[in-house]
Amino acid sequence: MQGSKIPTSDVVVLNSVKNLSKALNYIRANEKATCFLDNDAAAEKYFQGVRDMMKEKETVDMSDLYGEHKDLNEFLQASPGYTSDMKLTPHL
Repeated sequence: MQGSKIPTSDVVVLNSVKNLSKALNYIRANEKATCFLDNDAAAEKYFQGVRDMMKEKETVDMSDLYGEHKDLNEFLQASPGYTSDMKLTPHL
């Protein structure tokens, strides 16, 4: 998604917030968690859980990037001219 054929960071894809417990140790081993979650109440709760789990480490919620859409996939499908070299940066 960042224009690189080789990932520059670790990635965990969970198809449900219920799967967080399966990835806890892997996520905690990283210095930062960047979350691309759905725009719903369950995802807000999930993000707080990740933030609590990461303790003092950086945790970023990227959902503002696609705030008018249900999730990142819906945003990308609705984005005319989207290319893999577009940069995805949070609104801070």
